[in-house]
Amino acid sequence: MYLPVNAPLFATQQFYFQKLLALLKDNNVPVIVIDMPLTKENLALLPADTLAKYRDAVQSSCKKFSDHLLRPDFPMSRADFEDSAHMNAGGGKKLFKCIAVYAGDLVSSDKQLAGALNQVH
Repeated sequence: MYLPVNAPLFATQQFYFQKLLALLKDNNVPVIVIDMPLTKENLALLPADTLAKYRDAVQSSCKKFSDHLLRPDFPMSRADFEDSAHMNAGGGKKLFKCIAVYAGDLVSSDKQLAGALNQVH
């Protein structure tokens, strides 16, 4: 929630995000965190320093708990979204393809992740 930016709420969300990642790590659950794609219009609403703080917080949380962070870098257009934050089916398909490629690369290089996926039937 932003405009105005709610710093206490962001701190609370960050705390619980780290708590969740710690719980998953403590239970040997491999995690891939996917940074949500947004439209340029949505990103433009955020003050630059707020967006930087958000990105730094997500990245540092993932590094701290040895989790994987995927920031999709494929071209998205306004046509991929229902509104400025929620993807439609076409946008979801693009995101899913990006996740599949990223996860495939991870599985071939991360034995813990590969082992966890092999246990799921």
